[in-house]
Amino acid sequence: MRYRWPATAAWLAATLCATAAAAADGDAPTATRPLRLLVPHQAGGGTDLLAQLLAPPLARALQQATLVQNIPGAGGAVAVSTLLHEPADGKTLLVTASSHIVLAPLLNPAIGFASRDLQPVALLHRDSVSILASTRGRVRSLSDLRTASPDDPPVRVGFMGIGSAGHLLALRLQQDWGRSFIEVPYQGTAPALRDLAAHDLEALVLTTSSAAGRIADGTVLGLGVSDAQRRPCLPQVPTLREQGLPMVWESWSGVLAPAGLPEATAQRLNRAVNQVLALPEVQQVLQRQCLQALPASPGAFDALLRTSVEQARAEVAPFLPRLAVRP
Repeated sequence: MRYRWPATAAWLAATLCATAAAAADGDAPTATRPLRLLVPHQAGGGTDLLAQLLAPPLARALQQATLVQNIPGAGGAVAVSTLLHEPADGKTLLVTASSHIVLAPLLNPAIGFASRDLQPVALLHRDSVSILASTRGRVRSLSDLRTASPDDPPVRVGFMGIGSAGHLLALRLQQDWGRSFIEVPYQGTAPALRDLAAHDLEALVLTTSSAAGRIADGTVLGLGVSDAQRRPCLPQVPTLREQGLPMVWESWSGVLAPAGLPEATAQRLNRAVNQVLALPEVQQVLQRQCLQALPASPGAFDALLRTSVEQARAEVAPFLPRLAVRP
């Protein structure tokens, strides 16, 4: 594991100056050691970029140096395990998407943790998944994907990792349509998009935040989104429900701590994160990714987590014999 400070020396200087100024004014920093934001991905991914976006203003809001630590591995389990070995004192937090703490324990009971081991601190935003196709491929709509002729080459559908939300959607389409795809898991969006452009894939399932810019600039076709309603940033892309698929799949990203975090600490961190989410520069970055900041209290976030687990359990159940990890 390694620590990775936010990218610029200017940020560090500004943070240290802000801390010193606050101390000079008699408002001492809340902690002497840095706040660590653990990210269960390598540098450069969507969650990492989100954490890097939040770190500098969060440091100013808390008057506490804040660093981002990337801990990839085992579908997020390494980062979660690292968090759970830390004291529940609010000085080590996890910035993650829901799949790492909702789907992963359902698919792998031996993973070593459950969602109840984590305490929601602050909700960041909601996301969904989108089905994409090449602008020059044989699939131009969901109907094309569904009715491809048996005489055509097999339909290849890509997604981000076994057991991901995109994989579950691909399984659900096959189940509902009574047909089979060649399933192609990827570890990153870049090679998947390359294969889509080269027509090595007929369709690709990505998070909508990852796909939005490419749909908007015409690089790929958006065949459908898994939101309950069309997204204002992608009004041209119909929902799956509009196209006869009674399915809504919404994920979220948030900040979590080990269970047992004192209520006062949770509330203080929640206020700081919500303050950062309200900043125009943060909202602009999220909007460019087709995301909307959704501040919520720790209690409301906890209710969302519990609801997400129940919904995921129902969605995953038909596919558990195929997807569950066995010791």
